[in-house]
Order: sequence, then C-alpha cells, then structure tokens
Amino acid sequence: MFRKQLLYLTNDQLTAYQWARGGLSDGLDFPNDETGWAAFYRHLAESKNAPIYLLADLIEEDFQRDSLPHVLGRPRRAMVQRRLDQHYRDTPYRQAIRQGREEHGRKDDRMLFSALTNAALLKPWLDAILKRKAPLTGIYSPALLSAALIKKLGLTGDNLLLVTHQSSGLRQSFFQGAALKFSRLPPLADHNPDTVAGATARETANTQQFLASARLLPRSETLDAVILAEGESLQQIRSACRDTPAMAHRFLDLADAATRLGLKDPASVSLCDPLFLTLLGRVLPASHYALPEQTRFFKLWQARLALYALSASIVAGALLSAGSDGLEALQHYRQRLQMEEERGVAQSQYQAIIRSLPHTA
Repeated sequence: MFRKQLLYLTNDQLTAYQWARGGLSDGLDFPNDETGWAAFYRHLAESKNAPIYLLADLIEEDFQRDSLPHVLGRPRRAMVQRRLDQHYRDTPYRQAIRQGREEHGRKDDRMLFSALTNAALLKPWLDAILKRKAPLTGIYSPALLSAALIKKLGLTGDNLLLVTHQSSGLRQSFFQGAALKFSRLPPLADHNPDTVAGATARETANTQQFLASARLLPRSETLDAVILAEGESLQQIRSACRDTPAMAHRFLDLADAATRLGLKDPASVSLCDPLFLTLLGRVLPASHYALPEQTRFFKLWQARLALYALSASIVAGALLSAGSDGLEALQHYRQRLQMEEERGVAQSQYQAIIRSLPHTA
C-alpha cells in the first residue's frame, strides 16, 4: 500500500525506481525507442498497483514571466487560460503559478507560466501507463521542485542560481528570493569531471549574461551561483569557475546535500537525480503538468483505499462492540454463578437451623 514507483524521464531514456521504507531501489533503464517502450509496458505489469510519480527532466521546458490584473474567481481562470493559450498553444502540459503582486501601480499579480513544449516525448510512456490503468499521481518538473530543494538545503539569496549536475545535463534554475523565475537544461556530451567542469563554467557565464540582458538580474547586482556536484567533479569545477564582480560562486558537495536530505547512503550518490526523487517520494506535491484524464486511475486508487479504510474501521468497530458484549455476558455469567453459590450456602444454613430446633407435634 505504501510503495511508490518513481519514474525519471530525460530526452534519452526513462529510469524506473521503487520507493519503499523511505529509500530508493536501483533504477531500471528503458531507452526512448520502441524497444524501451515495450519493455516499460511489461515492467508496469509487475507493480501496476503502486502509485506512479513521473519526474520529467527535459530540455524542452519553457518559462515565461508575465503580470495579470488582480481579479478573482471565474474571470481570473479565464484570463489565465487565455494567456496559457497565447504562450503554449501546441502543448497540453502547461501551468501558471502566482508569485505575489507588483509593489507599484495597479499591483498586478506576478505570474510564472511554464510548459513542457515537446508533448511527443511524453506520449509513448503515458500511453503505456494509461493502457495498464496504472495510478499516475502526476507529472513533475525538477525545476519547479528546486524551490523545495533550496529550502531543504538552507540556501538563500536575492539572486540565486542553483546549478545541479544531473543525468540529463546541467540544470540551472534562477530564483529571486524563494520564487523561481527561469530554468534551463544544457545537455552534456559525457559526465567526465573535466567535461562537467568546462560546461559548468561556460554555461553559468552564458546564463548570467542572459539574465542581465533579459533584465531579470539588475546590472548593479551580483549573481550568487550555487553549484551542486559530486566531489571529484566539484574539485574540477572550483578550478574552472572564477568569481567576478557580476557573479560569485558557492560550491556544495553532493554527499553533504544528500546527508541533509536524509538519503540512506549519501556517499554513493554521484548525480543530483536522487535528491529530486527523494523530495518526490517523501511528499505528495500537487501535480505540475498532468491532465485530469491521466490521473483518473490514481483518484480511483485513492477511492479504493478510502473504502478499504472505511471497511476496516467498520470491522474494527464491530469487533469492539462484540468484544464489549462478550465481556458483559461473561460478567453476567460470573454473577449468576456467584448467586447460585450463595443460594446453596443459604439453603444449607437453613437446613442446619431446622435440624437444630426441638421436635414438636
């Protein structure tokens, strides 16, 4: 009942993990081709009753910042839907997040719109899940989960760039305070420490220039880049990344981060994938991108669990009631035995008194 299946999807493959007793199993890899799709469909038959969490770490994830008039109810929903249609007409995997209000003028709502723009990458995997009627909890994004990660790691900053080394590449997520503003995923040719270090220095500088040109980062302010990687790669990254007036670097060892998140074997973690999977395994966040028809079997699974719980409570109540009645009947039985014994004693005493009286005619 408490097992989960965590799926990590990249542009090249899907990796399936089992989550049980607060830890991850070893992953099973399925390539993004017909062979991998068929193998994944067979794999789902082995654990189709476990809820599925799909973490999509894709290059084709887009973020747009905008503002909307502060209205509520149906007009707000219609306005958000129109803006989503304008930004992401060709994909159903999209969402809008309200991130406070402007400080001046009409005090409009600050909004972050995001979407997985290549729906074809998700289709074969989701088709297999729906065909198996497996309970899909939701489709999640590492970029959007990064807000929970920086909170867990105690990272703060007015202009914070979190760089994480993952199997899909170098995820770079920009935060102002606790609000995500932008994220990108440059791929890696390989995961050799030298390659990772060179790509980190190059892509971090490119991101800083983009943020400045897009006016997300005021030119007078310094970008605080926090780089999260495994020890050997981190040493190379330290040598490749130099502080400048525009950007300061902080380096966080992946083993230390894994320890803070409570992973069972922090020293064995070489990529940031398990950090996001652990965040997903321990909580039930609202789905980022899944459509209602894709999570229908999960809702049925929840209803079935609720019925099981209700049935168990009814049976437990009936057993308690039967136990109470049984105890009461036992108490009455013991009282009856005691009364019978007392009556016998009284009868014996009465006969003894009669025999002791003198004989009369």
